[in-house]
Amino acid sequence: MVHGKILLIENLARKVSPPGGKSLQGESAQCTAHRETYEEIGLDLVPGRLLHVFDTGFHLYHCQIHAESGQIKPAVLEARRAIWLPVTDVDDVEWRFPGQGAALRTILNTPYQQLEQE
Repeated sequence: MVHGKILLIENLARKVSPPGGKSLQGESAQCTAHRETYEEIGLDLVPGRLLHVFDTGFHLYHCQIHAESGQIKPAVLEARRAIWLPVTDVDDVEWRFPGQGAALRTILNTPYQQLEQE
């Protein structure tokens, strides 16, 4: 999350979700988050604090953008576009997975996240 916004991928069906995917054999969740984000949108992110582990096994991290990351460049075959969505707007988009927006709103409105926004 950067300045009260969350990085999301809009898929070809126009539904959104955080970047992510399956771990490779022996790959840590942090390495998966880094690799999948880079593959899907071209940003070099540094996963930091673990925010939540969903019942699907998806790990959500607070990340920093590497200083030399460059610009967002979505992978044409996986994503229509990448967006920075204000946390206040999570109910205004169509989520890839039902209930994901409400869950993210709850997770991102924790005191830790509020401090990160200041």
